[in-house]
Amino acid sequence: MTRSQQRLSIPSEVKSIPDYRQFLSTLRTKVNLHLQSTMSAPTLAELLERNRAHAVSHTPLPTVAEMGASGAPGPRVLIVTCADPRCEPYQFMKIEPFEAIAIRSIGGRIEPQINGLLAVDTLFNFQELAIIHHTNCGCTIFTKESVSAVLKERAPGNAKQIDAMPFPDFTDIAGSVRHDLAIFRANPYFSKQLRENAHGFVFDIKTGELTNVEA
Repeated sequence: MTRSQQRLSIPSEVKSIPDYRQFLSTLRTKVNLHLQSTMSAPTLAELLERNRAHAVSHTPLPTVAEMGASGAPGPRVLIVTCADPRCEPYQFMKIEPFEAIAIRSIGGRIEPQINGLLAVDTLFNFQELAIIHHTNCGCTIFTKESVSAVLKERAPGNAKQIDAMPFPDFTDIAGSVRHDLAIFRANPYFSKQLRENAHGFVFDIKTGELTNVEA
């Protein structure tokens, strides 16, 4: 292949610097997706090996007691969002360490996390809450029926118990946020301030934008 053949072919519709930047961004996304499709996901053993490499240069982190003794302000914002790695609040909200705390769950649903949220709130006394669900969430793809069918194949003698199990499937993303906000605001064990300052959002995995959901 000649050097000229190796040059990047730029589409004719790219006529300005913003167009060029968008072209490069799209190209980068395509390359990353291609690389992901050609590489297998790491095994647990490989991840543990990465940890051993990380530990060599790891910087010790402060304990909760050390953080309190330092006089530094604790986090005021509590975020509840999905465990999906595409929905990473520390990234898309540019959160520095200890500025806020994010709790992750399947679908970002708040009900399974209530007791844990109550416990951590007694420690930090949060002042604001953000419930964030996201587009293309797995919970909008699988259903209780599809999950139950797989579980019944794995444990055919437990059909009755499986039918009684709840799963966080939904089709209306904004509606799921409103539902979770209502559950949170109705819980008397959270402070009045936190309940009054609870907000909901939908994160768009394509645009990177958060859209406010009015409850």
